[in-house]
Amino acid sequence: TADSSILAVQQRLESTTVMDIELLRTFVEVYRCRHFGKAADRLYITQSAVSARIRQLETSLGCQLLIRERKQVQPTADGERFLRHAESLLKQWDRARRDMVESAAGGPPLRIGAVPSLWTARGLRWLSTYRATPDACRLRTESREAEHLMPRLVEGMLDIVLQFELPRAADIEHRSIGELQLVLATTKPENEFASALQNGYVELEWGATFATAQAEFMEGKVAGVRMDSVYNAVQWMRDNEGSAYLPEETAHGNSLHIIEDAPKFAREIYAAWSTRDERREAIEAFLATTRA
Repeated sequence: TADSSILAVQQRLESTTVMDIELLRTFVEVYRCRHFGKAADRLYITQSAVSARIRQLETSLGCQLLIRERKQVQPTADGERFLRHAESLLKQWDRARRDMVESAAGGPPLRIGAVPSLWTARGLRWLSTYRATPDACRLRTESREAEHLMPRLVEGMLDIVLQFELPRAADIEHRSIGELQLVLATTKPENEFASALQNGYVELEWGATFATAQAEFMEGKVAGVRMDSVYNAVQWMRDNEGSAYLPEETAHGNSLHIIEDAPKFAREIYAAWSTRDERREAIEAFLATTRA
């Protein structure tokens, strides 16, 4: 029947696609291992299956990708050139498969990225508020250094980025969603600004503007400890004694002493998202909770 013929074609196409992906995965693994046997162990297949897949891939491409030597495998010039295509295709396939699974599980999640210090200071609170709303969707969060967040937003890997600096990328919208008051907090009540910077100062990431000011008051000295988590910094200070610039409410909430002669900093928090993002309704719903 027509239906059975269509089903047979669909099954054949699906089988071919999956097999093509496995050919790519096998090539990348051999490239990394430079050995058929080691690649076979990592892929949980036989060495002969690895050889057969590589031959099939080379036949399909019409070129030799690997040179088989007695103890090692070396990529040809074509193999070197094909590697980046293979890795890119594998990433696209994994992303597509993940999106389909997520869609079947109730729709794709809202993907939000921020530096770790911002998650601890405000982000987690906003997530809790958002998840308590009736129409909240699933969430996926990322903690990365600031310079890695905006490229992922531009590439469509994130829906929202929370950051301290004003976004300046093309096709990116932004909105101010809050402000942090940073104070120099310490475990030693007798500490003054100068001595706090010399004894156990912990450096945290509060954006480029703060980093510039910090470099000035540190006068070329480098902090002995640098952390990306407010929580870890507080625990470190308790165990080892020291100081760090923290949100004012965090300092009060952990019974730390605020050094009054130290400069204070106001850091504005921005949310950024792509104008091309189709999930504008979900983005706006999350942003609304940050004003609560």
